[in-house]
Amino acid sequence: MLSCLTQPFQLLWRDRHIALQFSERMVLQRTKGSLLGFFWQVLTPIAMMLLYTFIFGILLQGSFYPDRDESPMLYGLGIYLGLALLGIFTDMLNQSPTAIVSHTNLVKKVIFPLPLLPIAYLAASLIPAIISLVLAITAICLVTQSIPAGILWIPVIWLPLVFIAAGMGWLLSAATVYFRDINQITPIASQLAFWISGIFFPASDLYEFPLIWNLLKWNPILQGIDQMRNVMLWGTAVQIHWILYLYVLAAVCFYGGFYVFQGLRKGFADVM
Repeated sequence: MLSCLTQPFQLLWRDRHIALQFSERMVLQRTKGSLLGFFWQVLTPIAMMLLYTFIFGILLQGSFYPDRDESPMLYGLGIYLGLALLGIFTDMLNQSPTAIVSHTNLVKKVIFPLPLLPIAYLAASLIPAIISLVLAITAICLVTQSIPAGILWIPVIWLPLVFIAAGMGWLLSAATVYFRDINQITPIASQLAFWISGIFFPASDLYEFPLIWNLLKWNPILQGIDQMRNVMLWGTAVQIHWILYLYVLAAVCFYGGFYVFQGLRKGFADVM
């Protein structure tokens, strides 16, 4: 039992250098040939943050809670804070399905730790996401002229969502080897995730629609974004039951995705 729980971590730790090399290559390929190179990984999030803050906060004067004394700039920053987390999942939805099928040589001709490939995609997605998160937190601190008391909850909220994304990456990459149509479905799924994850509205707005709320409340991205905003923008306490839900779901997705991948990988070479 214990070996089943530790096996994914043992594999990742043993071959961490390979995963880091692949993720580094993926990050550098995004800006390959550009004059500023890796600096675009920082400049792009800064430009996007300024754009969202200006359009939704200053220009449109948006608000999550109109009845509260809320700075318009916090609306734009709140949107950007949510997008930083959502970006991990949209990247994994759009990129992880090709993690195995685009590396045929590693499947057929060499002995390679294939579970590392989706994790390398995840690591490459985490770099711009973390940069965006740090920028958003810094901007929120400057706007509110204080450091939110709940800032230490951020890694607690992000950790289970990263594990969920890892499990999703394993599942999608393995399933795509057998069902190539997944590549056509995931862009639609990423757009759906954008609209049902509370990017432009707080989760409490859905309470008035019980049928919709009873469906969407199980969306881990929605709950993660909502809990982040609670501690960063409003200074309210996290909802512990939803944090526990995220960790339980993370365990199911992480181990489920890993062992489904391990089961399906036996037929990769035959199918490809």
